[in-house]
Amino acid sequence: MSEMVILDTHTLLWHASESNRLSTKAKKSIEAAEKLGISTISAWEIGMLVQKGRLSLIHDVSEWIELAGRLPKMEWIQVDTKIAVLSTRLPGSFHGDPADRIITATAMSRGAALITADRLLKEYNHVRTIW
Repeated sequence: MSEMVILDTHTLLWHASESNRLSTKAKKSIEAAEKLGISTISAWEIGMLVQKGRLSLIHDVSEWIELAGRLPKMEWIQVDTKIAVLSTRLPGSFHGDPADRIITATAMSRGAALITADRLLKEYNHVRTIW
């Protein structure tokens, strides 16, 4: 397994909550990885989901994000200028969701696989996905 894998936002939520929604392959990849990368855009996505009432957490969003970052092997990856620009130049056809674009660009910039159940991301041939 590669040194790092990138977790999509839902994958982070499911991993942190020890949900059985993770596929067997996703679980094994998470266990085998040396580092679990998370784009800081996932913090924004989680905050928005809570704000819209589509997600409830057992802690305040800020506290939940901090605690998730302390889980073993977790590493928050800042959306820097390289990732921001790459997200606007993804090769091929890619849908317009800004968070998905940034998470995909994060994986590409790190040469890492993206762990996701998202059908659109799994069908995108320019980044390796695991599910």
